[in-house]
Amino acid sequence: MPWWTLGLPPTTAVAWVDQLYDGLGYLNRVGAAIVGGDIVRSEVTFLTLSLLGSAPLRRPWQRGLLLRSAARPGDLIAVSGTLGGAAGGLLIRLGQRDALPELRAELLQAHDRPTPPVGLGAQLVALGVRAGIDLSDGLAADLEKLCVASGVGAEVVLDQLPVHPALRAAWPREATRLAVVGGEDYQLLVTCRPAVWQRVRAAGLPLTVIGRIRRQPGVRFLGAEGERFAGWDHFASPD
Repeated sequence: MPWWTLGLPPTTAVAWVDQLYDGLGYLNRVGAAIVGGDIVRSEVTFLTLSLLGSAPLRRPWQRGLLLRSAARPGDLIAVSGTLGGAAGGLLIRLGQRDALPELRAELLQAHDRPTPPVGLGAQLVALGVRAGIDLSDGLAADLEKLCVASGVGAEVVLDQLPVHPALRAAWPREATRLAVVGGEDYQLLVTCRPAVWQRVRAAGLPLTVIGRIRRQPGVRFLGAEGERFAGWDHFASPD
């Protein structure tokens, strides 16, 4: 249930407000609806949006949530969907890259209107998956967060990444790096025991195994040839 506050200067064009509401209507595609809020006059335009929800937990110590702290050595690492499409769309929006019209349209769609796999987490929990995190800051950054919370490390095989097809077609030399460091794909990264993965695969869920959790701390990217990857850092200097 999203709740918002919107501040608008008197000079705001009605067409702009219409476009804003059209974008917010996209929430309906993921099962959310704005239930209330406040609109005020302001010298600057601002929008705050709060999302309220709940998880049905009868035995929270046994099941019900995907936790960053539940990964264990020997777990397989898997991601949903494809990676890097949003990063490609961002580069186009910033005017730093361009692509053929059909590829451009796909990448802009991935950036402007991502479709998070709402509901997939509950399906995975029902199959026995316990560890997971959403990929909002990029695979490199978010996998590191999960490993730190769980006290483990990870190995990722770059050749196994499900890179967004339009991204690979547009810029094949950069595609893998953007799939690792690019954020805002809003896919799920989960880890589970091999036996649990067999149930996930049998269920036909849209996930790809990309590596394995290990006991040694740190995240290794196999096939990177010494390249270092870093996702979005909220506290990094803009310089």
